[in-house]
Amino acid sequence: MRIRRVVSRFAIMLAAAALVPLVAFGTWSLVTLQRATRQAVVSSNLGLAMREAEDISRDVEADVAILQALAADLHDTGLQAWQKDLILNNYALRFHEFRELTLFDANAAVLASSRRG
Repeated sequence: MRIRRVVSRFAIMLAAAALVPLVAFGTWSLVTLQRATRQAVVSSNLGLAMREAEDISRDVEADVAILQALAADLHDTGLQAWQKDLILNNYALRFHEFRELTLFDANAAVLASSRRG
């Protein structure tokens, strides 16, 4: 009877000695996998955000260049108001980024506009 008891305890200790490292390794694997997945997602999102920021920056720079060209076309040209309206309409039709373009004087009075109507 005593031998059976010792054998049972030995079997339990042997099973525990085998299972404890497996459970520890499994837990460590899951934690490591979560951490690596989180880092991969953050890194991927950061890369995507950086690419999108560069695209937006290029778009804004292109829009600024268009507006600078428009300003050069209108600055000190001595054009009449209808001619300025026509130029603004042409820019608004050509460049879909701008639904409406309006030219103001120094006192914020409207000189010309691509607004229809």
